[in-house]
Amino acid sequence: MDEGMKQQGLNLVEHVGQLVMPGDEFSMPQDLSKLILGPGLKLITDRRSTWEEGGVGTILACKPGVLAKVKGNTFFVEVKSKQYDSYKKDDVLGVIKQKGKGDQYTCDVGTKERAHLSKFAFEGATKRFRPDLQVGDVIYGKVVELPPDFPMELTCVHGTGKSLGLGVLESGHVFQIPVHFTRLLRSASDSVNVLRKIGRIVPCETAVGVNGLIWVKAKNAVLTILVCQLITKLSQSSVAEHEQILKQFRKGISSLAM
Repeated sequence: MDEGMKQQGLNLVEHVGQLVMPGDEFSMPQDLSKLILGPGLKLITDRRSTWEEGGVGTILACKPGVLAKVKGNTFFVEVKSKQYDSYKKDDVLGVIKQKGKGDQYTCDVGTKERAHLSKFAFEGATKRFRPDLQVGDVIYGKVVELPPDFPMELTCVHGTGKSLGLGVLESGHVFQIPVHFTRLLRSASDSVNVLRKIGRIVPCETAVGVNGLIWVKAKNAVLTILVCQLITKLSQSSVAEHEQILKQFRKGISSLAM
């Protein structure tokens, strides 16, 4: 990359929503606790302890895209990609494809390789009491390991041993959306999180995987499908069009006798 094109000393917070290129450098924010860097960003320091002791490091952009922020202080580069690139700690939706003879299931999470899920990777699971999943069942899990040359490992519990929303997803409807749009759906900002806005119109449960799969369950099948169609339409529209689309949806729902 041309050194003259590289930007240095950028403000991470103020640059959210703007285009970044590989090689762009951001100064380490001094007022952010528990900073998490997601896909497309990495931390550079002379010594790892420098940052831990309060020193100043540099954050480097590794991919071209739009700088985004979700869930408090998690920053990443949003790349409009149809393919999911897996990272540890990602929340993903998976479809059970095979019940292994051993202690694990094989899941499809949208990558070239299938993922493995231990039959004990559920809250309270024991040898006698554990979910008996069938082919086609859908789970909401977290990536815990990405061993080279082996399938990724999933779990349906957090480090505390609690599921906290992870696990088997009963009924509802699962469909695919662009990978980059899942980041917007998971945004911590009320101004851009369309799922919260949809929930004020039609109460529903949702689970969004960063691998481009989303699960929706409303009061009945009709409302579930309508919400799924709405999310698909939003994923194909610009953010500037979202409010008008939601307004039309609210008007249509109010005319239904459910």
